[in-house]
Amino acid sequence: MDVSKAVKNLRKKKGLNQVELAEKAGLTQAYISRLEAGKVEPTLTALTKICSSLGTSLRFLFLVSMEDMDLKSDKKQMYEDIKPILEKLIS
Repeated sequence: MDVSKAVKNLRKKKGLNQVELAEKAGLTQAYISRLEAGKVEPTLTALTKICSSLGTSLRFLFLVSMEDMDLKSDKKQMYEDIKPILEKLIS
């Protein structure tokens, strides 16, 4: 699961830069930068603020954060099939 990558992708798809997301979430730009770089483990409180600012839920964030290694081998193809649909939900 790569929450950092998912936050960055969601932020970009929403057309926000790090400063804008930080301001909306009540966090610092430095924190957003470190989170997106994978240098900090975000708290649930921070992720909740970020999701709220991005207009999404923690559940959706965790869903789009999934990677191949998070899935059983018989479920990987199913996830790959629905991933494009999930991407459309973001924009």
